[in-house]
Amino acid sequence: MAEREKRLFNLDDTLYLYDLTSTYFEGQAADNAQAKRGHARDKRSDCKQVLIGLVLDREGFPKAHEVFEGNRQDRQTLKQMLESLEKRVGRKPGSTVVVDRGMGYEENLADIRAYGHPYPARRDRAPAGKAGLAGGVRAGGGLGRADSDPLAG
Repeated sequence: MAEREKRLFNLDDTLYLYDLTSTYFEGQAADNAQAKRGHARDKRSDCKQVLIGLVLDREGFPKAHEVFEGNRQDRQTLKQMLESLEKRVGRKPGSTVVVDRGMGYEENLADIRAYGHPYPARRDRAPAGKAGLAGGVRAGGGLGRADSDPLAG
């Protein structure tokens, strides 16, 4: 189905966007081994939660997803997500993987390169009240500039 979807919609495998969110559970969540207390994005530190990771392509089509234990740091999910992405779409050397600054640590950038994505990029958060890429996209672990943003256009 994935190959047919790719042909039907003329999908491009040159860019992958990865991000996480979380969801919390009211009650004990006793039967959910992944439900743990962690950083509460929803401001519900009284509840157990899970993290949900999603990789989209350039067109917004989902390519991989995972549910992680709620007590993991964002940066600790990337390697497993790269494994999931490879299982689902195969190895796509030369494509760019974009992560936010919560995952843009050197060990994660090295993992991205090891999976055949030589141009990892980190999207920095914009300063309060500003939209867009703050300081540009930091490709390959470098410093990037807003006027040299490879995703602008």
